[in-house]
Parts: sequence; structure tokens; C-alpha cells
Amino acid sequence: MIANRRVNNGQRKNLLVIILVIAFAFLQANCTNVISYADPVDAEHLINSQENVLAMMHESWCDSCNDFDSNFNILADELKKKHPALSFAKIDLANNQDAWRLYGAKGLPHFVLTSRGTPISYDGPLDAEKLGHWVMNSLDRKPVQLKKSRNELIKSTLRWV
Repeated sequence: MIANRRVNNGQRKNLLVIILVIAFAFLQANCTNVISYADPVDAEHLINSQENVLAMMHESWCDSCNDFDSNFNILADELKKKHPALSFAKIDLANNQDAWRLYGAKGLPHFVLTSRGTPISYDGPLDAEKLGHWVMNSLDRKPVQLKKSRNELIKSTLRWV
């Protein structure tokens, strides 16, 4: 009987260790790079202070938003591996008409990529893979090089005046 209790205590310890390992693995797998904001005004600091931010605009009543939430978290984790400087935000518009206008949201969820302070709205389908390709293409675009320098353009313009 005493030997049985020792085995049971040992089994309990092993079971506890297994449960802790599984819980830790679950938490690690569900860690995300996304910051959630309940107020659009609070999100402005992140958007204005980071070079590139992908933001998902949503409201709590939006079923499509709630369904896409976990896909957005997974997408954020994948994109972060390729673009470590990219930040991610979920912004609850909460019937805030000013925020709807500010972000140009016509429907939900609405995605905006701010790149160097310039907002670009995503108008494609609600598909994580297509959204990811759009973000990668937007971030990988090279700036257009002017054939003339700024000073040369000014001089050539002044000659015509």
C-alpha cells in the first residue's frame, strides 16, 4: 500500500510536469506581436512613432472581425519573421465616426499599412494569404528615383516662369 502511494505521487508529479510543459508550449504558440487598442487615439502614438505598422480596424460586434482575429495574429507572427521592424495593431473603432473617417474605413475589418507615415488601405478580399502578399509587396517597393535632382527640377521650372 505504501509503495502504491509513492508511485501515485510520482505519477502525479510527472503529470503535473507534463501539464506545465503543455501549458507553456500553448502560451508560447499563442504569443503574438499584435498590440490591441480600445481607443483609436491611443493607437495614434504607435502609428506615428513606428516606420511600418499594419493595423486591423474592428469593432466588437463584427463577426467577420472576430472570425479573422486569430488569422491576423498568425499573419503578424509570420510577417514579423520577414520584417522585424514591422509593428502590428488591432484598433477598436467603437462607433467612433472620426476614427472611421481618419482611417478611411468603409467596412470591417479594415486594414491599413502605414509606411513612413503614409497610410495605405487594403481593399482586397478577407484572406490572410492575400493580405500578407499585399503587405510584403507594399513594404518591398523601392522608392522611385527621379532622373533630375530636386535643385535641377527647381531650376528647370524657374526657366519657364
